[in-house]
Amino acid sequence: MQEKVFRSSLLFIVMLGLLMAIPSVLAWASDSDPAASVGGADPLVSVAHFAPFADTALGTSVTVRVNGGDAITDFEFGDIVSTSLPAGSYLIEILPTGSSTVAISGTVMLMDDTSYTLAAIGDGVNQPLALRALVDDTAVSPTEAKLRLAHYAPFASSGTEVDICTDSGTAVLTNFAYDDVTAPYVQLPPGDYDLLVAVAGTNCAVVALDLPSLRLEAGQIYDAFAIGGANSWPISATSITGLTLTPATVDVAHFAPFANTASGTSVTVRLNGGDALTNFEFGDIAAGVELPASEYLVEILPTGSSTVAISGTATLDVAGDYVIAAIGDGVNQPLELLIIDRNMAPMRQTAGGGDASVFVAHLAPFASSGTEVDICTDAGTAVVTDFAYKDMATLNLPAGDYDLLIALAGTNCETVALDLPSVRLGSDEMIDLYAIGGANEWPLNVTSITGFNLTPTQATVNVGHFAPFAAGLENTSVTVRVNGADAITDFVFGQLVTGVALEAGDYLIEIIPTGTVTPAITGTLSLMAGMDYTLSAIGDGVNQPLELDALVDDNSAPAAGNARARIVHYAPFASSGTEVDICTEGGTAVLTNVPYKAFTDPYLELPAGLYDLKVTAAGTNCGTLLFDIPLIRLADGAVATIFAVGGANEFAPTVVTTPDLTPLRIFMPILLKN
Repeated sequence: MQEKVFRSSLLFIVMLGLLMAIPSVLAWASDSDPAASVGGADPLVSVAHFAPFADTALGTSVTVRVNGGDAITDFEFGDIVSTSLPAGSYLIEILPTGSSTVAISGTVMLMDDTSYTLAAIGDGVNQPLALRALVDDTAVSPTEAKLRLAHYAPFASSGTEVDICTDSGTAVLTNFAYDDVTAPYVQLPPGDYDLLVAVAGTNCAVVALDLPSLRLEAGQIYDAFAIGGANSWPISATSITGLTLTPATVDVAHFAPFANTASGTSVTVRLNGGDALTNFEFGDIAAGVELPASEYLVEILPTGSSTVAISGTATLDVAGDYVIAAIGDGVNQPLELLIIDRNMAPMRQTAGGGDASVFVAHLAPFASSGTEVDICTDAGTAVVTDFAYKDMATLNLPAGDYDLLIALAGTNCETVALDLPSVRLGSDEMIDLYAIGGANEWPLNVTSITGFNLTPTQATVNVGHFAPFAAGLENTSVTVRVNGADAITDFVFGQLVTGVALEAGDYLIEIIPTGTVTPAITGTLSLMAGMDYTLSAIGDGVNQPLELDALVDDNSAPAAGNARARIVHYAPFASSGTEVDICTEGGTAVLTNVPYKAFTDPYLELPAGLYDLKVTAAGTNCGTLLFDIPLIRLADGAVATIFAVGGANEFAPTVVTTPDLTPLRIFMPILLKN
């Protein structure tokens, strides 16, 4: 066995407020390639000293003998050595340094193509000194992560059970006692995990050890060992495979209008002496930059210059969330670095209960003094007053539309500096708004890192031609005219145009048969902003009158695993007695006595999957088939409409569906162009 590799970088995760860190993977002492060893003939062995039997590192020093020969010397609590050995049986003996008395011994059998962990555990008082041999798992799905947890912290002789919980208080593993090891490994989706160790049975409330957020990556195998807790050693965690701490997330923003052109404000952003962003101009934002938790020297240099204009130190925590912004213009307000921790007031956002959370910051250096402004509604009500340069606040507001303006402070919202567009805030939404500019010819402006939704001014309209008023498809061709202008031409029966955006308001709709100038159908359509509609030309002119029919669409999402469908009866096959039943192929009625122009309201919410339906004459117990609806696949999350159309002027009854539906077979031949 090779010479010991010291874990000099090992830091302990300390209970009750002391610092905790996870060690990195140890280098191998062997001359062989460790990656090749895992898949080669020789077993791979990691030897760990997890036995805190004395109160100092030196006091825990031991010699590890293998088959009677000293293999590792001066081996202290927390040390780990990894190497490869030929397959075979080995006598392992552990002796305190300077002693000839064996404190721990055991025989292990090592097999080819296998990885092992050999751990010395116990403190000799609460728990006996012992040797544990674990077979390591080396097989993992490329889309999952695997984690082995072991409880080797001998902090008591009994009652050592703990729960592994999320920071939000959900138990992941319960009653995990000393000497317990997860076998098999826990298989987890890749991602960030913020866990803690709590005393068992306390609903995760009594915390023994708060772990930093860890990032588990797909296709990787991890281990974590709880150790210590005896002889003055704090409870801590360590790893042989190594664990990656969740990096901090940083949004970098250039909010310093120190020149009067974009190119004049161009800078280079350096981190710890290395160029991180180049040609970074006023208003630019680099969002979602991930950096390992550490301390960083941030320097900002004008492009082409070697002189640092702004510098500062940013201390980033594990899984932290920050904004680092260059602010000021160098004349009215000094150039400086602003570091905002999103987890600290005033930026901490607590949207909930249906409210929206809005973080606002005044970073517009338009004056050297008297920078106070009021944030007002367009109606003249002040929301925030005397908001000065570098002021920040978080507002919790009911969800809805907000039409705001920035006015000079003390003017009762009358002297407007900036009129903002109307913003729509959703329930539990969290956004940020930054007032910037106002110097060196840059106008006062508002920007956002999170982004926000403007209050919609348009409606979305689907337009359907479901009026079989003539024999032959080409004879049903029409022009759809909107407010006197041709909007859709050569529009034939069965066609459906989707997603037409129109400003809110009233529209004159005229349907004119192709080649004529006289409208066959006329109507007025009133649209509200943010709403979805389906406008259909229906009727055949004989059984049912030609007319426009407008439906309000509900495109809200169904519950997970479900789809939502609306069925509309637009088939003018008779002047009366148009009622039909919608049935399954097996003869079970889903809807009964559905008359012409009727539709399901509310939509039907159904489990996603295949649906085989038919339309039958009402009151016939699904026995008199009018037409068979094509087999339909309702996808998870789909919201769609099925239109029953035709049945007049030689057009057989059939269906037209919106794009969210997938017909798997079509029984009635009809040309549909979507």
